[in-house]
Amino acid sequence: MENKNLATYLLEDFLTDESFVNYCNNCSKDDKQFWEKWFVTHPEKIILGNEAREMVHALSITLSESEYQQELERINLAIQSAPVITKSTSVIAPLFKSKTAISNRRRYVIYISAAASVAVFCLLCYFIFQPARPFNPPLVEQYNRGKVPMIIRLSDSTVVTLAVNSSLRYPAVFGDKDRFVNLDGEANFRVSHDAAHPFKVQQGNLLATVLGTVFNVKKQQANVGMIVELLQGKLQVDAKDASGAAMQSIILKPNERVVYQQNGQQFFKEAMTVAGLDLHKDIEFFKDDFEIIAKKIKTAFGVTLINTSNKKSWHFTGKFNNITFKEVIENICVIKQVNYQVNGDTILIK
Repeated sequence: MENKNLATYLLEDFLTDESFVNYCNNCSKDDKQFWEKWFVTHPEKIILGNEAREMVHALSITLSESEYQQELERINLAIQSAPVITKSTSVIAPLFKSKTAISNRRRYVIYISAAASVAVFCLLCYFIFQPARPFNPPLVEQYNRGKVPMIIRLSDSTVVTLAVNSSLRYPAVFGDKDRFVNLDGEANFRVSHDAAHPFKVQQGNLLATVLGTVFNVKKQQANVGMIVELLQGKLQVDAKDASGAAMQSIILKPNERVVYQQNGQQFFKEAMTVAGLDLHKDIEFFKDDFEIIAKKIKTAFGVTLINTSNKKSWHFTGKFNNITFKEVIENICVIKQVNYQVNGDTILIK
């Protein structure tokens, strides 16, 4: 054996090594023993060696002089018409120049070398020119097991307020087309405006499509139906049948909502009403942050409080007796120097 750095061998190196070809074809007992021992001490090369061995078996044929000349001319034309590949050329050129010194019995080695080079070139072309695969970003799933709403900011700056015992599945980074999320439960969405990439929320058989708006998606008790409420902007809601085909579509304006009842597959639009408008309750806060305030108001009056203002640090203390939710909100806004807007049973702090 010549002194070669076999540990650096690539596929074409195996194919052009006469000792390796002898080993593959059982032409030499010494070569066979050498390579068997070498693969034992270099297990990382076994897979590559097996590939080279299979190619040797597939291409090991003895050519007549005329067949040899035809194959040589065909391979030369293929290589000359291809982009320059330095490694492939360096393997073939010396073999062709020494053709006259090679016996007919070993002439198939040249054919194997050239064929291997063409195979490498074809593989390179495949990886360079194959169509780009679509990017499928990983999905993130958030489940709110806490006692207060969870705030989630998506990659497009959309803000989602996820209710307790609700889950949201969404891509870590939105792709080039629609911004699609899947909701199970209740959430409020403040969608970042992007006319070229509609924002879509799927819950059961309902699909809400928006360009830039604020809206709620809710499940009714016992999962008998779903409600989509529009607070700001414009919203399209589609009801789908069991096969996924669009059954009905409704366009909402602010302070309108759609109600979908699954049993009878009823789908209709109505004006939003304020739950708990005339209720009088006792409620108390002590150095509560905004999430705790919102939770207590939701429990007492059944309305949802959402902070859209720049004021993020809240430590509110107060005690109210026999008071409506609107009076509570007005007192909080005066003390915190913010405003509010009522949209159905949702209050936006501004």
